[in-house]
Amino acid sequence: MTEQEFPRLARARAAARPDEGQTRPDPAAWVSSLGSGAENDTMLRFAPSAANSIDLTEANSSGVSQLLLGRRTRLSTLLPAGPELDAAHAVSLGLRAKVRELAEERGCDVGARAVGVATWTAEEDGRRERRSAPVLLARVALTVRRGARGRDELEVQITEPARLNPALVRNLRRHHGIALDPEAYQQAAYATARLEPAPAFARLREETAAIADLHIQDCLLVSTFADLGETASLPASLEDLPVVQALYDAGTGMVPRPAALQPTGAPAEDDVAPADERLVVDVDAAQARVLEHAAAGESLVVAAAPGTGQTQTAAALAARLAWEGRRVLVVAERSAALADVLDRLEEADLRSIALDVPANADPELLRRQLVQAVLRSERAVDPDTARDEAALTERRRRLQEHVGSLHHVRPRWGCSPFQAMQALAALTGLETPPATTVRLKRSVLDSTVNRQAVGEQLVRAGELGAFSAAATE
Repeated sequence: MTEQEFPRLARARAAARPDEGQTRPDPAAWVSSLGSGAENDTMLRFAPSAANSIDLTEANSSGVSQLLLGRRTRLSTLLPAGPELDAAHAVSLGLRAKVRELAEERGCDVGARAVGVATWTAEEDGRRERRSAPVLLARVALTVRRGARGRDELEVQITEPARLNPALVRNLRRHHGIALDPEAYQQAAYATARLEPAPAFARLREETAAIADLHIQDCLLVSTFADLGETASLPASLEDLPVVQALYDAGTGMVPRPAALQPTGAPAEDDVAPADERLVVDVDAAQARVLEHAAAGESLVVAAAPGTGQTQTAAALAARLAWEGRRVLVVAERSAALADVLDRLEEADLRSIALDVPANADPELLRRQLVQAVLRSERAVDPDTARDEAALTERRRRLQEHVGSLHHVRPRWGCSPFQAMQALAALTGLETPPATTVRLKRSVLDSTVNRQAVGEQLVRAGELGAFSAAATE
């Protein structure tokens, strides 16, 4: 990376050398320079083959009709028995494995059905390159069922309506000045109750007539497609976002050393009145400290081992910040972690405060969820928690008294019950722990004046075998 790609580094060096100051670049250039991390951009450079896709263009009409109606359809229903079905079966297992891998490890839903492929020659940045982009894409679910001859067989199910390839829309707008309306294409493709791509293809041919060699192939393919190759629309204030500034620093090696967290001045957890608590799940002292500093507006990194309540902390923090009227974005590398956060909110009866935005979100579905959330909020009535808060206050008082008594040092013995239990635990942890059943009565202990002398006598008695099993029978 260069200094131009990391503005804060450029500013720091320009401050040290005022005569060599540099113009701050567009932060979008830095973000786009990071790349997608994908090996192949199948959204614009799709090269279908027998090894990476299943061709259903010539599939059985009855099977295709069943598939287009959104039903689970086996490959044996779509393709005739023979080499073609055997080849599709082999490819299907690899596709499903890749779809599961990316879904679990990256949270990307990449299994899709492509309807039509547009090809043309693009001249970008002074280079001529052949483009091959799916026209319409619909996400599909791939499941394995036990089929004939005892082998696993793939079932394909369309899970959402087909939409215009977003990467195709961006590319034509950016390099050819052609603005495509995705909603208009979806309406054209679904003029009837089922998908009919011909009207959408005709519309695309008409709007791209200026591209002389653009050709649309009418085909139906199942493969993996991930829209990872383009940077999303960036706000003008991107470079001022703390998280982006931190990424700038991390990329240049300018990561500051961790600073110790200073006290926030918030009252101790046990001193907070139940009416003022904002905990929706149980948290320990370390998790409570995280919530305290995050609620105070501090930026921090929490290092925790797997299985120590990471998603529990995230759910507790998200709910607390939401109560303060703040929007919270929860991002995770694995989709399972996000599902765990939602499950924890569900257990607290707060699932409705979270809007789950999948990798390929349906705008209409999100709109309905938001409307329902607003309606629930308007109809909500504050519960009467006075009785529960009073009971909680009383139980907390009794627990605090119990803990205080447990740690209170008794003047007569010079230790607390907790210290006595610790000493007993240390004795039982010895390689040869005490095994005597002799117990001294409270009256004996009360009459003991010189504990040191008595202790020495007891040690001597033990050495002489006074506490052996034979002596105590």
